[in-house]
Amino acid sequence: MEIIPVFQEYIFSIMNHKMRAIVEHTGSERQLSYYFDDKLVANKTIPGGEYYTDDDCICEVVDDYRKNHTGVYADIFNRHIDKVYLEEKLLDVRLVNFGIVIKAKVRVVKDFYEVELATEDGDNQFTGRFKASDFPEVLEKMRLFTNTLEGVSAELAQNISILSNDKIEEIIKWQE
Repeated sequence: MEIIPVFQEYIFSIMNHKMRAIVEHTGSERQLSYYFDDKLVANKTIPGGEYYTDDDCICEVVDDYRKNHTGVYADIFNRHIDKVYLEEKLLDVRLVNFGIVIKAKVRVVKDFYEVELATEDGDNQFTGRFKASDFPEVLEKMRLFTNTLEGVSAELAQNISILSNDKIEEIIKWQE
């Protein structure tokens, strides 16, 4: 399986303000951007690399900004880091396996993971929310869900089909 990085974002808050650190993968390079209340504070283009190094790159850009600039944005990291809180982390990757492409989006909020897996055309999608301490725990919980469904699939499919066979559709059609 090939994992193709697309996007990673950290969202922080400080009092009533939002800060965002974003890495966008385009071709053979990464665009790092640091925003404060939707205002671009710093950005940097670096060569592409492994997805797991995006955190390091974000830290380097913010640290470089903190050390080499003055003003409110640098002051936040130099003197008020104890007031900065991580709110969420967003990840976007493409998974390619035997020619099948799955768009995977993950939202991490403290100890919850929201996972969205969709086909490239978006017609088929699986979404889940899991309380977990790390992503391997999320995958284990997803495996338990799917294994449980596998054991009852024939009966479940029949009963859900019966329950969802809405008689009203015979009279009133779906909106186009």
